[in-house]
Amino acid sequence: FVSTRGQAPLYPPPDFEALHANVAEPRTTTSAELRRAATEEERLKKDIRREREEKREQQRQEATRASSKAVASELGYGTLAGQRRREEEELGRLRGQWKQDAKEKQVEFEAKHAEMQARVAQRPYLFQQASIDVKIVEERQRMYDKVDDTLHKTGLAHLLDYHAE
Repeated sequence: FVSTRGQAPLYPPPDFEALHANVAEPRTTTSAELRRAATEEERLKKDIRREREEKREQQRQEATRASSKAVASELGYGTLAGQRRREEEELGRLRGQWKQDAKEKQVEFEAKHAEMQARVAQRPYLFQQASIDVKIVEERQRMYDKVDDTLHKTGLAHLLDYHAE
């Protein structure tokens, strides 16, 4: 153990490249070389199969795109960009119609609101309505009293039940 209190000499780091430059190649056997060659051949075959499958898939996708374009042009859809443009135009038209409908509804609401405010403004306040109700009751009572007076003056008050005594 090196003491933390004592002086430790500084050593340069080892030169790994120089140390490993003269290392002998590992010994191989014929069977190991054959195995390595077989695995390399299998890997190459697998890469070739994968490349062929990718190429076939790419050709299939290109054929699908071409047939889709042909069907779309036959049906009148044209290109995908044209179809998107038409959809955007339709959406723009619908947005304009929605805005117009919203404006019409707003105008209709404002008209109804103004009408409602006019009706409210024409009505008497609650305290005025109460005094009007009192006046109506008083006027009705005055009319009953007038009828009673007329009946008493003419002498017909005894014919009515509510005046019978």
